[in-house]
Amino acid sequence: MISCTDLPHYITKSFWCMGRRLNHCFGCRYCRELDGETAGFDIDTCPTDVSMYFNRVPVAINLFYGDPMIQIDHTLALLCKLNDAHHAGPVVIITKGDYVEYPKYTDFNLDLHFAFSTFGVDSPLDGGSMRQFESNLDLATSIGKHRCSIEFRPIVCGINDTPAVIDSVMALAIKYGLPVGYSGLQGKPGTVAAWDETTRQLLKPYPESNLGYKKYLPDKVDTYIRSFGHPVFRKTSCLISYVHDMSRDYNAHYYRPNEMGCTTCPMFLKCRKWKTTMGTFLIDHENVTTRCELPFSHTLVKKESHQCPWLHKGCSFPTNDCINLSGWFIDVGRKVTTADVRVIKWITGFTVCSDFEESPHLSDIWS
Repeated sequence: MISCTDLPHYITKSFWCMGRRLNHCFGCRYCRELDGETAGFDIDTCPTDVSMYFNRVPVAINLFYGDPMIQIDHTLALLCKLNDAHHAGPVVIITKGDYVEYPKYTDFNLDLHFAFSTFGVDSPLDGGSMRQFESNLDLATSIGKHRCSIEFRPIVCGINDTPAVIDSVMALAIKYGLPVGYSGLQGKPGTVAAWDETTRQLLKPYPESNLGYKKYLPDKVDTYIRSFGHPVFRKTSCLISYVHDMSRDYNAHYYRPNEMGCTTCPMFLKCRKWKTTMGTFLIDHENVTTRCELPFSHTLVKKESHQCPWLHKGCSFPTNDCINLSGWFIDVGRKVTTADVRVIKWITGFTVCSDFEESPHLSDIWS
């Protein structure tokens, strides 16, 4: 029997990834892929190749260096594999490329989502253009075949964070009726090391922050983006969950409601209802051994003021929520990986209280 650890796979915070890395793309100078972490990647493993429990997990296509529309034939081949596997979860294509390439082809029986990426302004830092961005929005919404959204990332200090730029992006979002995902700049150490001097001078952190893994935005910018009364999301999974009409955020950000600003999120009422309903169910059954549908031994335990295990391992951006996690947790009874934790959240809605180590790969608990 083939172990899941023998099949090539790569799991990010929000997606099961299928794709390959090219040696060319649009040349966005802020791209977090510049650190070379995914060099040589070519992964076509479908989630259900590993486990039938993964039939509904969210999948991203060609999320590595090399836009999905630049390699349209390969993108279509991966969609065909997922279609043949009868994958039922969201399949997301994030692109700056020309959407006109896709409608030439027969559609698939997939829950397909196009997230159109924009920097908000034409800039030498960015390889896209506002003209292409608006053309994509216009064509996609006129055809109306797929779920769509806008990715306004990264928002950079003094570059595309002005009211004029934000107004233009939000005006298009309102015109085409599309929700917006947004965030600040991620400056991973390996990525920053790859910047040339000109890029370093332009991609500056906000005065009250430092470049790092956290995509920081000051409250002033965040509040202005939220002031339009239009669906906007700081977290990708919250946006995907909203667009695909899920009953909760599949990444379970509701365990950290203050850090995530849950009360102003369009998913807030759904997530609160789900967590309250599941909590009531488990309390009513707390004298009974209650487990989720998972292929390994585990228990559900209730905790108050639980500390995230990662706090003791040098987490670079801890918050007050990280030491005050409350609710029901899954205890696997052994050390797992962050990939395990992510997939367990996606499947069950509960986060994990077991110790874990950072890895984009699954452990052998799924075998």
